[in-house]
Amino acid sequence: QDILENDSINLDWMFRYSLINDLVK
Repeated sequence: QDILENDSINLDWMFRYSLINDLVK
């Protein structure tokens, strides 16, 4: 269960990071 939660959090952060990169450009 912990691993699944970590994966979900990582995907969420990756998604936010992508959005931020798009905004910065």
